[in-house]
Amino acid sequence: MFDVIIKTLDLEKVEIPELHFNLNQQSFAKKYQNAGLDRKKQLWASRYLLAEILNTSFQAVITDGFLGYDQFHRPYISEQSHYSFNISHTENTVVVVVGMDEVGVDIESWDREINLNNPRKVFSPAELNYANDDSRIILKLWTVKEAVLKAAGVGLRVSPNQVLVDLQAHSALFQDQCFNLIDFQIGNQICGTIAQKLGD
Repeated sequence: MFDVIIKTLDLEKVEIPELHFNLNQQSFAKKYQNAGLDRKKQLWASRYLLAEILNTSFQAVITDGFLGYDQFHRPYISEQSHYSFNISHTENTVVVVVGMDEVGVDIESWDREINLNNPRKVFSPAELNYANDDSRIILKLWTVKEAVLKAAGVGLRVSPNQVLVDLQAHSALFQDQCFNLIDFQIGNQICGTIAQKLGD
């Protein structure tokens, strides 16, 4: 059973001024002052959605500086440390997931091709056998691996082949830690996976 909240935003339907929610985002402006407009929209949207979830679903009081950054520059909720969140974006869509346990999310466009020079560096023999060269299953496996690595707090600094995926059981294993999986779609264009670390 997943105890997470997910929200999405279509950036094609949002103007930058609408994303200036009631925060004095000086730290944000300084950190991302050199980012391009599309990247800034993604970043503003992700923080807008995160603040909205925390405020409406958890009644958290949001102030400037509610996000901190760890040694790997990963954001965390500095004032609500018992919540975990994760963000993913592709093209014009941003997704934010918040949960009580460690969570990760990844979304990809169905038309994205995963170009693999050596697929065994990413997928196990069992996963490749299960995919049977089906590009949609390969993409789904990729979203699982990235979501799990994000939930584990390591991201793609670790090789994805260390994540063992069982799509039929909706679970994955990474470094002896089990993760529950939920897959979802946004319209007909985007697939996604949420990974939630099972409590110790």
